[in-house]
Amino acid sequence: MRFRYTEAVPMLEEAKLAFEAIGPPLGAALCTQSLGDVLRMQCRYTEAVPMLEEAKLAFEAMRDPLGAAECTQRLGDVLRMQSRHTEAVAMLEEAKLAFEAIGAPLGVAQCTRSLGDVLCMQSRYAEAVPILEKAKLAFEAIGQPRGAVQCTRSLAQVLIEQSRYVEAAAMLERAKSEFEAISEPLGVAQCTRSLGNILIEQSRYVEAVPILEGAKLAFEAIRHTFGAAQCTQSLGHVLRMQSRYTEAVAMLKEGKLAFKAIGHSRGEAQCMQSLGIVLRMQSRCTEALSMLEEAKLAFEVIGEPLWAAQCTQSLGEVLRTQCRYTEAVAMLEEAKVAFEAIGEPLGAAECRQSLGDILRMQSRYTEALAMLEEAKLAFKAIGALLGAAQCTRSLGDVLRLQSRYPEAVPMLEEAKLAFETIGQPLGAAECTESLGRIVCQQRRWEDGILLLQQAEVEFLAIGSRADLARCSKLLGIVLRIPERYEEARFKLIRARDLYQELGFSKDVEDCAEALAALPKKAVE
Repeated sequence: MRFRYTEAVPMLEEAKLAFEAIGPPLGAALCTQSLGDVLRMQCRYTEAVPMLEEAKLAFEAMRDPLGAAECTQRLGDVLRMQSRHTEAVAMLEEAKLAFEAIGAPLGVAQCTRSLGDVLCMQSRYAEAVPILEKAKLAFEAIGQPRGAVQCTRSLAQVLIEQSRYVEAAAMLERAKSEFEAISEPLGVAQCTRSLGNILIEQSRYVEAVPILEGAKLAFEAIRHTFGAAQCTQSLGHVLRMQSRYTEAVAMLKEGKLAFKAIGHSRGEAQCMQSLGIVLRMQSRCTEALSMLEEAKLAFEVIGEPLWAAQCTQSLGEVLRTQCRYTEAVAMLEEAKVAFEAIGEPLGAAECRQSLGDILRMQSRYTEALAMLEEAKLAFKAIGALLGAAQCTRSLGDVLRLQSRYPEAVPMLEEAKLAFETIGQPLGAAECTESLGRIVCQQRRWEDGILLLQQAEVEFLAIGSRADLARCSKLLGIVLRIPERYEEARFKLIRARDLYQELGFSKDVEDCAEALAALPKKAVE
């Protein structure tokens, strides 16, 4: 029955009624607690809370402090998953004290680990690390290797959030080996999935696919439907990043159905959110807005303010794509306030970054520079290296648009180095493209063409077709100036065909016009 949540609920409800009918309160309380746990695992938090509170009261009435402490711990975990960090910390601290009072070191260690996870979710990484290390030592001291290696996984997650991918991968490999040593296939599969997700963050999509497919098979082998659905979701994300939108939609729909089948509302809503992002990439903005609104509502219903705020953020991005800047700004500011309210500095910094990009699109360059500098500082304050590098790149692009080339070049080179350091080839390739644009704008055509060709090779290597199409189109236009018409024709045809595959009709038309403008001898 493990992980088969939908089937578990009616069976537990039946058992609870039976216990209530025959009298022993302990059996009924245990069923109530288990029901709360199942609802928690389904992310049905609004329903889980009263069930766990009922069980806690029942244990207290029976003077069963262990059962009451376990319910308090579960309630703290629910609050943590709802991003209600302040309340979660208070509840987990209460549970930890209760476990200490009755001499239950396992419960103490579990609460300590959860407190470390809360700090990680708040992007308070410097505080999270010693707490998680303390929990790991506590698990080891009581002979609980499973808990100890779970702490290692949490420590790896801190490194991922800090974009320290090489260190995170090494830690996950170690955790995976430790899970194998204690015959814990679930932990092995979870580490494998995380390793695949790191490769996605590094834009190493070709390598990520077999890792995630392997993890999915491992989850399926142990009938862990939830983990398998998460892998399907991640594979959909890979396809989206490769601009393989039709395949991405199919994969995300598969993931959505898998989550729905096991009653995992959050996973289902996350797939809807990703589908909304794919629709935006396809310029199907009306459908994207509808899908994201639906996902946002779903997150609100299950008490997920963090994910609801992310949907608001994505809605702002769609409105930005439509050049509906006034509405986009309002939506992003709403998301920023929501992130700040739940103590989520990373989301708030991302909203500042997007607001800076909107100001850039509106040619309000002075304001854009100020906003992006503010966002960059916010990212640096929480150790989010990727966000800081993205802001540095955007700052370089703003300076480029102002024709402030001596300032733009070192800014873009700084960003490129930062992307390379954290293993983010997509960001590095985008910087190479921007540097090529600057050199071309300075009418140093041959040097600019070499840089753009380098960027094109880099986009091709990571399988980012939309970026490759854009770069090829730009090369096709630039190559006309030194009268390298045959090369220009080749690049424009490649861009046109790629845009056609992606369904970008406006860009297809632009490429066709550019091809038609080439001298006849170039197209014979």
